[in-house]
Amino acid sequence: MVALLNELGSADAAATLKSIISRDIMTRLKLLDDGFHQANLFLPRDPEFRAWSGVGSPLVQVYEASDATGLAAYVAQQVAYIENATKEAEPLLQILSSLQPNHPLVQKWAGLSADVARNKLKSPTSSLGGLVQFLLSAGTDLEYGNCIDRLSKVSTSRRSFDMFADRLQSLQSGLLSRCVALKDQERKQSWAQFSSLFNRDLSGRAPFKASSLIGAGSSSGGASRLDFPPADLDDVAATLNQFDRVQKALSEVSPSSGGAKSQMAYPPHIRKFEEQFVRVRQLLAPLFPTEPGAPAGYDVSVDFRANISDEKEGGRIIDWSISTGNQTLRLKDSGKSLFWEPGMPIVLSLRIAKDSPLKPKADARQAVMSIEDKAVTYRYTDPWALFSILTAHREAERNARLDGRAQLLRFEFPLLAQTDDGKTMGNETQARVFIRLAISPAGKKTLLAWPASFPTKAPEWTMP
Repeated sequence: MVALLNELGSADAAATLKSIISRDIMTRLKLLDDGFHQANLFLPRDPEFRAWSGVGSPLVQVYEASDATGLAAYVAQQVAYIENATKEAEPLLQILSSLQPNHPLVQKWAGLSADVARNKLKSPTSSLGGLVQFLLSAGTDLEYGNCIDRLSKVSTSRRSFDMFADRLQSLQSGLLSRCVALKDQERKQSWAQFSSLFNRDLSGRAPFKASSLIGAGSSSGGASRLDFPPADLDDVAATLNQFDRVQKALSEVSPSSGGAKSQMAYPPHIRKFEEQFVRVRQLLAPLFPTEPGAPAGYDVSVDFRANISDEKEGGRIIDWSISTGNQTLRLKDSGKSLFWEPGMPIVLSLRIAKDSPLKPKADARQAVMSIEDKAVTYRYTDPWALFSILTAHREAERNARLDGRAQLLRFEFPLLAQTDDGKTMGNETQARVFIRLAISPAGKKTLLAWPASFPTKAPEWTMP
């Protein structure tokens, strides 16, 4: 009709008719759009997923479906409604595409119609298809255990007037935020359980005590009466197991999770303790082997006279030995090792030559040291004797290996020169000698690194 009026030379009448038709068709499209908007397509009951506690499928719950099958039926119903709406819009768009092609509503529905057509063809570029695929796949296999990994890899690309991409992004964003919040809650609870266990059962107990207290206070090389007894092996195992669970929770920050990564950051003092305890965990691992039939303990190799240049009177010692249980290594036993496990004592013996005028003297400051004639003995008998002797006598080396896989130990004791009839000659001198210990898992050659220090108290989880 508009074309006919133009042919008849009635341009004004043609323009008026065109305007009337355009307004009428646009009104019908607006009514269709209002109904489409009010349908709340794919709108979840709880967009932020706050009711999801981490149990079951979050999408099944948020769409109030009975199960994955019910969710699939809901999705199919929504798709059918969208297809019917775009089919109803097609004749309107055919007219409006020539009358008002740049109108936002026309462009919106043209995009919707095109995307529905792509979905029918199973095109991977269809936003509706992407939304449907996410709902159906995530509805069955998205869960608390994999939500961070799954949702941190989603695409954020979209088109203009793309309500399906917007809905998908809203769902994924809400899910990711909720998953992060639940993971953060789990980490805090897991850390609280670990820190409580550590501080109750290990803190202040050898080997998790201040180095200044190791080897002091009693002849056994353990704690004084005012200190806690050494840590029980079962308590150590339980605490290590809890730490493994903490580490798993702390590690669930995906590098590609964007904002989730910053939300899941944890306090610097927790990170510092974790890094320190990881090294302790690696050292203690051979005491709790997971391989069937593997022995629980260490092989300990010894290097006597390990730092001759800094010795004092070390050349006067003719007999060097170290023993644990019924095993003994002497100066001549190069390349051999001792087996040690918790509960076995460690004894270092040093004997000065009989013809030497020097004789060792007792030192009240060293409760673990005893003197018998010309023999000096360091005896550590607490359950963590190997750790105690290492902690008490470890010496920093100027040219030490950075990985800390062999430890230099320093021992000092007073000497007096005596005549054959027992009279003292001259002033007291101080002997200084060194040995080096290297530790490996029992039956293996790989040396273990000794931590710079053992933690003595687990901090509480607090954010600045």
